[in-house]
Formats: sequence, C-alpha cells, structure tokens
Amino acid sequence: MKKNFFKGGVVVTLLMSIPLVTFALLFYLFNLDWLIYRAGFFFVLLTYLIIMIYLFLHVRYTEDLQKQVRSLQEQLQDLKNSSMQKEQDQEDYFLMWVHQMKSPISASDLLLTQMPKTKTTLHLHEEILKIDHYTNMVLNYMKVTNPETDMLFDHISINQLVQPLLRKYRLEFIQYHIKLHYESTTNTVLTEANLSSLMIEQLLTNAIKYAHNREIWIIYHVETNQLIIKDSGMGIQSSDIPRIFDKGYTGLNGQLNEKSSGIGLFLVKKISERLSQPIEVSSVINEGTCFRITFH
Repeated sequence: MKKNFFKGGVVVTLLMSIPLVTFALLFYLFNLDWLIYRAGFFFVLLTYLIIMIYLFLHVRYTEDLQKQVRSLQEQLQDLKNSSMQKEQDQEDYFLMWVHQMKSPISASDLLLTQMPKTKTTLHLHEEILKIDHYTNMVLNYMKVTNPETDMLFDHISINQLVQPLLRKYRLEFIQYHIKLHYESTTNTVLTEANLSSLMIEQLLTNAIKYAHNREIWIIYHVETNQLIIKDSGMGIQSSDIPRIFDKGYTGLNGQLNEKSSGIGLFLVKKISERLSQPIEVSSVINEGTCFRITFH
C-alpha cells in the first residue's frame, strides 16, 4: 500500500506544483497583489491535501479488496481440491467394489455350467451374463470418459474380438432360436481391444434382444475395413435413429422393452469417438438393423 500511495502522491505533487509555479511567475512578472496569490496558494494546498487523503483511502480500500479476493480465491481452490479428492476417493472405492464383484459373478457362472441345463439354470445364466456385462460397462465408461486415461492400441484379429463373445452368448442364441451367420477370418485391425470388444458386445446384445427367432449376421469387409453387425429383428423407427446414441434415450423399442436404459448405445458412441472408429446405423421397421464399425 505504501508503494502505491507514494507513487500517487508524487504524481499529484507534480501536477499541483505546475499551477503554483505558473501563478508565481505571473504575479512576479506583472507585479500583482501577493495577497491574492497567497489565497490561491492556500486553496491549491487545501485541494492537494484533500486529494492526498482521498488517494490514501482509495489505495487502502483497493488493497483491502485485493486481499479479500485473494482470500476468497484460496478458499475456492481449497474447496475444489477437497471436492476433487472426495470424488476421486468415491471413484476409487466404486472401482474397487466393481472389481470385487467380478469374482463372485465368474464363480456363479462357473457353478451354473456344472449344473444340468434346465429352464431355470438357463435363465440364471442369462441374468449373470447381464450383471457381468453391466459391470464391464461401468468400468469402461469411467475409462472412456476420463481424458487422462491412456489408450493402448495394437493389432488384433477380428476373430479375437468376435469369437469370445459368441462363446459367451452361445446359450442365448440357442435359447432364443437365433440363427447366427459368421465366417471366421484372420484379418487384423488396429484398435484398443477391450473397448472395441465392448462396442461389439453391446451391439450384439442389442441384436439378441430384438431378434428372437430370427437371424444375426457378423461380417467383416476387408475393402472398407468395416465390421458389420446386422439382424433381421423389429428394426428402428426412422424418427428414433438420429437420437439412439443420446444418453438415456430409448426410443419406441426401448419403451417396449422394460430393461432398456439408454446407456448402452451412448457408451458405444463414446468409445467410437475416443478410438476414432466411426459407427453408422441403418434400419428398416420389421426387416432389421445394421451397425457398421469402421476400424483404422
């Protein structure tokens, strides 16, 4: 504060000294009455004092405001840090919990495979698959939405992405009388394996959900570097297609299916954007839906 006040005082003194010196020269040259000069001098001096007092109070007030601003900024930063730490702790706990859930899910599925295939065990197996799928969605959602997460790209064959999913959902194909069309291929693509697998799995489970007693095709086109997942199910209304990737949007098909959350395709779109793997969709009501993933 002293530094600012001193600078302001020097400027005011220089400005006030100019008229005083000017008046003194005029009165001296023209031999005017010095009483008038003294009155003017005291008036200028009084003005100078008033300005200096105002300047002192203004500088002090400004610096007090600056201190308050700095204090508030520090408090705000402390609150942000505390909030971020709390969110990080919650996220770490949630991730740990999800990882812990994977073990009993796998154990339950293993126990079911050792039991006789009855209608009840088939339904239990289906529900366990859904739980496993949803936990994977949670883990990968956090991975995709975190910009600091590194993506590990590598060359991987289409078979390595598709065949584990076909084995995983083999009982669903049987249970819902779905005819699968897939030709094994050794062609490779450059991608992040876990996230691409989740993309394909989500599209495959959607096809299974809406293509009971019908057919599903999984085709890889070498020329376009596209993986096509197509079904002959109920299809999607043309008015719903522009919004099917929106978070929470279920459309008419989702409203007919109480289990739809509108999160699956939203996550597919997020992965598509994060991996720069464009996804396209086309559909005809009562004829089916076709999704195309374009790889690098």
